[in-house]
Amino acid sequence: MTVLFTHIIKKEVDFMGIPEMVQDHMSRILNLYLSGEKNYKTIEELEGLAKEVVSEQRPLLKRLGLKEEQFSEAELYLLDLTMERTKVFVPNSVLLSSNENRPKKWVRRFIQQQLKQGKKPFEIVMEYLAFLEDTKSFPKTVTSQLKDNTFRILEQLYPPETPSFSVKGMVVSPVQSGKTTQMAALVQAAIETGYKLVIVLGGTNSSLRNQTQIRFEQDVHGRSSENNELIGIGAYAGKFRDDIEFITFTDQEKAQGDSLHKAYDPTKKANVIIIKKNASVLRKLRRWLQKQSFWKEGNCEVPVLVIDDEIDTFSVNNKEIGKTPSAVNYEIRTVLSMFNRHAYVGFTATAYSIIYGIPPEDETDLFPRDFIIYIHPPGNYLGPYQFLRRDSCYPFVEKIDERGDGLLDEDEKWDYEEGIPPSMKEGIRYYLLTGGICRLRGLINKHHTMLIHVSSKVDPQEKIKLRVQEYLDEIKTIIKTEDFNHLFWEQLYQLWAKDIKVNSSKVYELEKKRLMEEGWSSGRASAHLKEKFCIDFSWKDVQEAVINFIEDMRNPLRNLPVNSPERERFANYMKRQFGLNDLELENLPEVLEINAQSPDRLNYELYKGVGLKAIVVGGNILSRGFTVEGLCCSYYTRPSFQYDTNLQAGRWFGYHDQHKDLIKVYLIEDAIELFHAATETLYELEKQFEKMAKFKRTPSQFFFRVQKVKKHRLTSPQRMRYALESNETFNGYSSDIAAFAPNDEILKSNHFATERLLRNIISDCDDFQTITSIHNLKEISFRNVSYKHIVEFLNDYYVFEGSRIKEIDKYFLTQHIENKGEKGELLGFDVIFVNIQRGAKRTLSLNNINGLDFEVGLAERSENQWVPAKNTVKVSLGRAISNQHQWLGLTDEEIDRIKEESGIAKGSPKVPKEELFLKHRRGCGRLFIYAFNPETINDALEGKEGFEGFNEEIIPIGLHIALPSGNEVRPNNKFWYQIGVLKALKSTLEGDVQE
Repeated sequence: MTVLFTHIIKKEVDFMGIPEMVQDHMSRILNLYLSGEKNYKTIEELEGLAKEVVSEQRPLLKRLGLKEEQFSEAELYLLDLTMERTKVFVPNSVLLSSNENRPKKWVRRFIQQQLKQGKKPFEIVMEYLAFLEDTKSFPKTVTSQLKDNTFRILEQLYPPETPSFSVKGMVVSPVQSGKTTQMAALVQAAIETGYKLVIVLGGTNSSLRNQTQIRFEQDVHGRSSENNELIGIGAYAGKFRDDIEFITFTDQEKAQGDSLHKAYDPTKKANVIIIKKNASVLRKLRRWLQKQSFWKEGNCEVPVLVIDDEIDTFSVNNKEIGKTPSAVNYEIRTVLSMFNRHAYVGFTATAYSIIYGIPPEDETDLFPRDFIIYIHPPGNYLGPYQFLRRDSCYPFVEKIDERGDGLLDEDEKWDYEEGIPPSMKEGIRYYLLTGGICRLRGLINKHHTMLIHVSSKVDPQEKIKLRVQEYLDEIKTIIKTEDFNHLFWEQLYQLWAKDIKVNSSKVYELEKKRLMEEGWSSGRASAHLKEKFCIDFSWKDVQEAVINFIEDMRNPLRNLPVNSPERERFANYMKRQFGLNDLELENLPEVLEINAQSPDRLNYELYKGVGLKAIVVGGNILSRGFTVEGLCCSYYTRPSFQYDTNLQAGRWFGYHDQHKDLIKVYLIEDAIELFHAATETLYELEKQFEKMAKFKRTPSQFFFRVQKVKKHRLTSPQRMRYALESNETFNGYSSDIAAFAPNDEILKSNHFATERLLRNIISDCDDFQTITSIHNLKEISFRNVSYKHIVEFLNDYYVFEGSRIKEIDKYFLTQHIENKGEKGELLGFDVIFVNIQRGAKRTLSLNNINGLDFEVGLAERSENQWVPAKNTVKVSLGRAISNQHQWLGLTDEEIDRIKEESGIAKGSPKVPKEELFLKHRRGCGRLFIYAFNPETINDALEGKEGFEGFNEEIIPIGLHIALPSGNEVRPNNKFWYQIGVLKALKSTLEGDVQE
């Protein structure tokens, strides 16, 4: 909420801010005006609205504590508040849908039916939106888009009265952008239409599940399961939803999320279950479901909505198709299969493991085959683009660099037995300084936190907590001395003068530009931001505010009136839950350790109206899904090579309107580079969603490629099992196909493709040789074969899974050959049928090829590997060519030149590098074709489990292909593609889906 004129600095700091109670009242009155029929657009209309509201409410505002001299300030405050509520830009969401069978516009028909019956359609949803506007200061543009997104998602489901249905979908939106709010709105809407059971998989750890439980109690139920008090929407409306039964409850001590003691209540409009995403907990859920009154095996008709928070974590099956799925994946599938009317909607910010980890064709798995919706965040969101895109102008990131000071050990890890590193001390000082500035801005009873994330292990976290507390105690000792010339104050002043003041001005300019793009006038934006980002304080005022803030950390109740409801509620809870006395309430922990073994908990609802001010030390629990409210300073030194892990660890993303200019993230250099790369990939994914939606693609047709950089990965290897890796370019490309499945039909098809190639070549070329070459080879070779024949052959040729050249490679390889051939940059190909003579047990007969007959001796290899998972045999580890074969197809003159340049003669045990052969073919590619002996393969693999053998009458055809590099440097980078990409490419032009 905007705070305007909350201070007027005099010699003795005289606060003349608008009281918080007045602000809340004005906010509610404003929402009533904005919810009316009149559409306020121009700045003049908004100014008139502010004056009208203040004038009408004047008597009440005076009773609430507004002074006479503050009424003009109240008008300005209300004008800014109105602008914030009406001018925030929110892009439309993006939809990929395969909505062919689902009823269209059924939500609209539901609304019409409700109106005919004299009911208010989605009344609870509308009340929830009003609750968000009034109590959480959501702009109307944001709640309007939230409503649209909710109905858009709902439209992708089936009407709950449909006799039988199954829907799987996914909602994607950036980290910390409001997914839980969207989930709550969807649950409200689904319940209104008749979904009777809602199951929320609320995170993979107990703390996150508990946070989700609390949020749904606030946003859906309205009553706390801890003390039965009205909270959230319940407190707002003056009643909780007694037509909904919450089966699970909040447990701050254990927070296990596996307590299902209540039975399903069929008299309620809906029952809600929020559980931890854990295999044993899901098994308990399954057993609970089988005990309920609605249970009928194979025919359970209760319509159920399952929401999977962070669908990309644990939900993805990491086992091969055909095998028992991984535990959590299996349990989710099993729960869904228990209902013949079910809708499954996953939510995530990082969809990589869904795109690359689930095959779209496996309908039993959790791939969102029915729809994917990408939700853009509002314009006031601060996300990866603002923090960590290479061209971002926001000054939020500070590089940690202590390697050159000899402060780190050989593994570049800090020994926390000796204390904390200087950069962490600076971060703590920065946190205290911003706490003081926020205090001066009037944000006294607001949350203000710092996050320290350097290890996933508990032991280092315990040490860090102790060392951080020791440093805070050291600072408090310095403060008590009242020595304002101490180094601590000098260091703090440097942060104030060279950091806060400089960066606040930068953020001011960037935010002013954004506001003007959203419709604010230059003058109004300037006035608004100067008050919001006020740093017009004397250094003495800042010092005093920092001292007070440090005291606030220990005793947050000191700023609340003795008999205030917030103070009483907080004190009573802490005494009841943790047995604290009054003295202990005035000495609360300043550093919290959040992990599975620590008793510390983050309960922001408890601190509502009090303001939690603490330094939070954590690891995995705080790395995904958990919201650290009021986060101003972050210290992160645990980067991962996985993009999704890094992005999810960015708890500093989100909405920081009250202290946007004060945010800072301390990162080591490796983390900065990884975040840069991850952010670029995220941007590409977002644009691809938009492009795919434009061309009306379905989720199964989704086309996305990502450049592979160094050791970087999109997600864990187990969740990229269906990622296909291919080259960025095929200049200088060289690879083989020598992997085959015992499939008669396909092997015959490749045989026919080879015959067609030979016919096409001979039609164009009568210059070929069948001379004896080296040792045991008699080549059948053709020179300067048209690239068009090679493209046709590759298109006809089937690539078995497990080949070195994959199907995806073949697709782009043919594109490359065609493109280079059309430009005249690829002069042609040598095509060599490698004819084994000495020792060949069998031959391949190619008869009546344009009147000619050919006999090709079959190749044999000593190493043959059966790969049951892919149902293929790899001959010589998938390599077709032997190095000596590269001499084939060359003229005597070319052979002499290669010998002269390399010093290696034909027939020598050593063979020159392949690049040298291509160089002396001057712009020509080379294709070697091999016929392998199936008898040898069968003999070598006889008795292997699952191997049924090849039909010995059908000859497997393999190949080796090599392309010249030309003048371009041969690249090392590759791209990842998801498994469904070939279907997408073959169903449409590539240019339609990705440039």
